[in-house]
Amino acid sequence: MENKDQILGSNPILKVENLSIAFKTDTGVYPAVEGVDFEVYEGEILAIVGESGAGKSALTASFARLLPRNGKIAGGKIFFKGKDILALDEKGLRKIRGSEIAYVFQDPMTSLNPYLRISTQLIEVLRLHLGVNKSEARKTAINLLEKVHIPDAEKRIDSFPFELSGGMRQRVMIAMAIACNPKILIADEPTMALDVTIAAQILELISELNAKNKTSTVLITHDLGVVAGIAERVIVLYAGRIFEAGRIGEVFSSPANPYTKGLLQSIPNPADGRQKEPEQIPGAPPRLDEIKAGCRFAPRCQYAEEVCFQEEPKLYKISPSHSSRCHFAEKIHKSSQAA
Repeated sequence: MENKDQILGSNPILKVENLSIAFKTDTGVYPAVEGVDFEVYEGEILAIVGESGAGKSALTASFARLLPRNGKIAGGKIFFKGKDILALDEKGLRKIRGSEIAYVFQDPMTSLNPYLRISTQLIEVLRLHLGVNKSEARKTAINLLEKVHIPDAEKRIDSFPFELSGGMRQRVMIAMAIACNPKILIADEPTMALDVTIAAQILELISELNAKNKTSTVLITHDLGVVAGIAERVIVLYAGRIFEAGRIGEVFSSPANPYTKGLLQSIPNPADGRQKEPEQIPGAPPRLDEIKAGCRFAPRCQYAEEVCFQEEPKLYKISPSHSSRCHFAEKIHKSSQAA
């Protein structure tokens, strides 16, 4: 707990202020992220959780201005080490991308070039960002593969991606991401295509590297259960809005938002055996062109009242480090504590 207090008391390495992101489609321009505020602190693991379409990937892609062509930052600011990323030119961005802010994507087979050996792809990253010669880059690349626990690294480095297992390919992606000792590592659903055992190993590796390198890690996932033992804080995103945010212990033990409660209840509990099926949240998140007035979760919420369909709730402070976007946040928080 002492370490977590120190993290939250330090200056943020990344600060997002009132950020909004929009996407242009054939039928118009629609918001994907709206009015988002949060910080990432040095050395912490922050989880961003939500269903598909919540805006998680768009939000984190904006950190290095990597949005697709039809996406744009519609408002707000992003500060990295005190500098406004949105004010940087291309030269300034190139200094940050990959070297200071690095990404691990959910499917390494679409991120790694299938026609190039792992050695070629790793060495290219090292030579581009560190300016070392080919021989030195190869030695460093082998060392990186060893760091991410790939056995026989000297032999594996000359493999093609298809010659490696899914877990091995994801480790290669992590090795490429940490090659330049980035200040922030964005791990976007890094365990989605992996079985449970390998997924646990990848999460353990991310946690280990975070502790050793003091890298700030932003872990994106749709599953709250994934982050239970790895993250310090969690942000719950729904339809482009932050619905709940706080320390892992606070949010897991006493959620103050119906959406968060629904996500937690959908996690399978081995203790229940086959007697109890995990509860599912009814319905589906709204599409970008379906967002209406009021609370965006109201059509799926069992606690919704008339005010929920008419007025969008603000983020209420439950404690200095815990907030919830719900008209009945206090009531739901108290009921969670009593349960």
